[in-house]
Amino acid sequence: MSYVNYQYKVNDKGDHFDCEFFYEKPEKGTADEPPSHGSWILLSVKLCGVDLFDKLSYTTLKDIEESSQITFEMMED
Repeated sequence: MSYVNYQYKVNDKGDHFDCEFFYEKPEKGTADEPPSHGSWILLSVKLCGVDLFDKLSYTTLKDIEESSQITFEMMED
């Protein structure tokens, strides 16, 4: 398990949110243990050091999660 930082582009001016995720890799199951699907959990969304996580809409938080997952999945390939 680890923590991952991600910059989510806010606009075309170069502004971005600094996001932190908790990440746990998926693991294959064994005869004794079921598989783990892993975890990808958004912990914070900051702009200029101020955490806006509780101020952002559900839709915005989901957009950040989906964008970050796509980026990191592409990096793993």
